[in-house]
Amino acid sequence: MGADLFESFVGSIIAAATLANGDATKVALPFWIAGAGIVASVIGFFAVGTKDGATQRQLMFALHKGVILSSVFVLGFSAVIISQLFGHDTKEGWELFACIAIGLVAGILIGQATEYYTSYSFWPTQSITQAGVTGPATVIIQGIGIGMASCVLPVLVIIATILSCNALAQQYGIGECHQMVIWLY
Repeated sequence: MGADLFESFVGSIIAAATLANGDATKVALPFWIAGAGIVASVIGFFAVGTKDGATQRQLMFALHKGVILSSVFVLGFSAVIISQLFGHDTKEGWELFACIAIGLVAGILIGQATEYYTSYSFWPTQSITQAGVTGPATVIIQGIGIGMASCVLPVLVIIATILSCNALAQQYGIGECHQMVIWLY
């Protein structure tokens, strides 16, 4: 799984650099953001921790804390990088920063939706278990229904993300946004 994530992350960096159409600043941006993401991930790593015998709720809180802290740091680093590469008064740079922020929010929302539909702590997975009372066929039907419903929120988030990033910075903005979504995973 790690190799697949690495390939996706590198692919998103190369895609964004390719969409820069030779603009040296835009070619450099995804590489700088990726480096900042690595540093932010290391900082977030140190925020994750629990005591022995922690409950699932405590474990998930620790993971969420690491993701949020890393996201805040990568946003801060991105703001510094954008201001250095594009200058403080450049509208284009701050539009790309908005795409980065939108990508982070989209990634977090998709992760939260996935957790809701797959964790036994929430109703969707519990409903599949409850469907087993009447037999295996109802488990299959409920599982298929929940599986279909679980796609709605991520698809809506992706559509909104693509449309907003396209409005801000066209295809390059979508590429930068995608890089941040992949970075989260």
